[in-house]
Amino acid sequence: MRVKPSRPVAQALLVAGDVAVFLLFSVWGRASHGLSLGALEVLKTAFPFLAAWLVVGAALKAFRLEAFRTASGTVKRVTGIWLVAGVAGLVFRALLVGHAIIPSFAVVTLITVWVLMVVWRLVFWALVLRPVRR
Repeated sequence: MRVKPSRPVAQALLVAGDVAVFLLFSVWGRASHGLSLGALEVLKTAFPFLAAWLVVGAALKAFRLEAFRTASGTVKRVTGIWLVAGVAGLVFRALLVGHAIIPSFAVVTLITVWVLMVVWRLVFWALVLRPVRR
């Protein structure tokens, strides 16, 4: 099934899905470590990565629908943007919590969020952006 929302609605859905990716990552990570899943704690965990994604993404056009014309192009763009935003998020988090970046955490974070974001963006592309074949 394919939907064709208006441009503002599509962009809002795109950003909402991106936010959901970071919240899911935060919940998943906190749950796997037996940490509280309270809303504030989940938001605190997601915040540095979400903030980096929104800032870097805005600069690198992650929220422009026309930048994601193909499935392979979507994967490539998300990968490049996430590499920059992910590193920025790790640095931001280290500054916020006051300790160095833990290499194993960095690897898990970069890979997990990348997979979640690519899956989300491909679903969005397939349902909203993919050209209709006639």
